[in-house]
Amino acid sequence: MKGVKLVNLQVMLEAGASELSSGKLVHCHAFNFSRAMSALVILNSKQDAGVSFLDIRAPDDRLPLDLTDDEIAYVFDSLLACEATWHNGRPLWKTLYTCTYLNLKTVKKLESCSPVMIAYFDAVHVDRDVGISAYDLECQQDVTTERLKDAEMLVMKKLPRTSILLSRVRFRINLHIALNRLCKAATFEDLHAARQNLDVAMANLTIIQNTTPAVPVKTNADRLRK
Repeated sequence: MKGVKLVNLQVMLEAGASELSSGKLVHCHAFNFSRAMSALVILNSKQDAGVSFLDIRAPDDRLPLDLTDDEIAYVFDSLLACEATWHNGRPLWKTLYTCTYLNLKTVKKLESCSPVMIAYFDAVHVDRDVGISAYDLECQQDVTTERLKDAEMLVMKKLPRTSILLSRVRFRINLHIALNRLCKAATFEDLHAARQNLDVAMANLTIIQNTTPAVPVKTNADRLRK
């Protein structure tokens, strides 16, 4: 093309690439978390890389459902680590989707035996989808908050206040409410409430870090051998 001067950007691109770490995304300031999630259709095989990974996880019938409190805490902590890794830029299919307990078929099986696990996994699903649909998400968040608080009351009623599950359920409650407030962020009160809930969540996270059980989750076959 006549009159067009080409500029070699190789050096600039290499310099920019050297500033990036694995999992980072180059984007403009307007491209936020909400826009990123809106660009995906969860469980759509053409857009969601985790869908193809769902079929190679452990079969549902191999998952133990009658877990002890330590085993439930172990699952929650492992899932939280996966969730944090996803927020750090790793794909869903290598993080959250590696937990077969998040499978909808498994969740339905848990309804009759563990309302605490149901509430926790439901919150993980909702928090993952923050920003996709403001109205539908707000309605779902209200239901999720009620489930989590019911789970908290159940833990406090049936188990001692020192239960290993109490801090984990409370962490999820405060994190969930904080994300809900940040998603709205309509007023200063929303931001202040989000900050307060994040502070409480951090306090519970410290308790979680000090009480994480190193307990392998056993299969039903292992339990039957006993």
